[in-house]
Amino acid sequence: MRMIANFSMYPNTVMIGVSHSNRSHFKSTQFPAYTTFDNVILPAYTNINNVIGRRFVHKTSSEVLLERGSNVVSNGQLPNFPSSSYEAAMEKLSSLITRQRRGEKPPLPNKLGRMSMYLKILGLEEDMNRLKIIHVAGTKGKGSTCIFCEAILRECGFRTGVFTSPHLIDVRERFRIDGIDISEDKFLECFWDCWNQLEEKATEQLPMPPLFQFLTILSFKIFTSEQVDAAIIEVGLGGTEDSTNAIKEPTVCGITSLGMDHTEILGDTLGQIASHKAGIFKI
Repeated sequence: MRMIANFSMYPNTVMIGVSHSNRSHFKSTQFPAYTTFDNVILPAYTNINNVIGRRFVHKTSSEVLLERGSNVVSNGQLPNFPSSSYEAAMEKLSSLITRQRRGEKPPLPNKLGRMSMYLKILGLEEDMNRLKIIHVAGTKGKGSTCIFCEAILRECGFRTGVFTSPHLIDVRERFRIDGIDISEDKFLECFWDCWNQLEEKATEQLPMPPLFQFLTILSFKIFTSEQVDAAIIEVGLGGTEDSTNAIKEPTVCGITSLGMDHTEILGDTLGQIASHKAGIFKI
């Protein structure tokens, strides 16, 4: 592994990258003109050697302190950083990525039935029923709608939690408390609590949940643990069969604009797609 620091032609910009097996990942970062690199902390991105199809899964490794003449060295070598609990958690998450292609039937049916069993194992069913949840589906704008709702509620003095997808750099971006990504310590506390209990109870009939299903469960764990006043949950895909539809008593349900998307799963007419989205409504 080697770090490349390219002080580019653009003023106050540095390209930081970590190279693995001849593949480099770069992040362009803007700094004020007066910034020195004696005290700048940037994340390093590592490939966790798990390739599903053509998708590479990345994780944030130990933060690298860029010290002049120390961590950025002329021979391209970096000191070895010990694996952290966060890195181990990212490797566990990677193991949950399935090889199922879009439109294929899931290898294990009854997704919501399994969600209910996972939540029961974790003792989250009653806690979830006490959450005030805004559940949002739609083709376009559902993520933005979640953020708007969260900002309004937070401005009114409520403690908020938001679960959206996907993330851009770090999986913790999916879980926000009072408008801020969940802290690494809190993420790890909830992650390992969920992982260890589900792994202990895993069987052939009830294996570990796929990635999005696990992240949905983790969001419920985080928001109940943080005792938020309102949790805003974005549907992953569709509505009726989505993992987030394990929510039994939402306070508010919202549907944003609809369009022709994921037709291989939701149907090839707006009526069929609308039917899936409306599946989050509860009477």
